[in-house]
Amino acid sequence: MTICFDVSEAFMAVGITIISADERCTAQETAMMLEMFKTLNILTVAPDKDYEEVWEALFDRTLNKINRAFPDRNLSLNETQLTLLMAAILKSIPQDRTETLFRLAVAVAVADGIEPRELAIIKQLKKALEIDPELTRKIVAESKAMALKS
Repeated sequence: MTICFDVSEAFMAVGITIISADERCTAQETAMMLEMFKTLNILTVAPDKDYEEVWEALFDRTLNKINRAFPDRNLSLNETQLTLLMAAILKSIPQDRTETLFRLAVAVAVADGIEPRELAIIKQLKKALEIDPELTRKIVAESKAMALKS
C-alpha cells in the first residue's frame, strides 16, 4: 500500500480521519472543517473559482485516495490503517505547518463533541507533531470556543 498526498490533501486526510473516527459524519464536523480550511488558509483558490466547489473536489479526491489505499475499511480505519495513513500525512506536511494541521484536527474533533476514538487520534497527532502541552491546551480551548459559536 502506497499513498501519497500533496499538502492540501494531507490536511483533508486528517479531517476525514477525524470525521470518520466515530463511525459517523456530522454536519458540524464538515462545516467546521470547511471553516478551518478558510481560516487557516489551507487551500488557495483562484479568484474566479468557488471556494466550496474546490474544497468539495479536494474532499472527494482525498477520500478516493484513502478508499483506494484501504478498500476493505469501514467508515473508520483500524489501527494498522491509521498508522499507515498518519505516516503518509506526516510525510506530506512541511514542518512550518504542523501546528496548523493540529489545529484543524482538534477543531474538527470538538465540533460535535469529542469521542474517545477522535481523542486517541488527536493524542497520536500531538505526539507525532511534538505539540507541547501548553499549546495543546490553548488550541483545545480555542477550538471549543469556535464550536460553541457555530
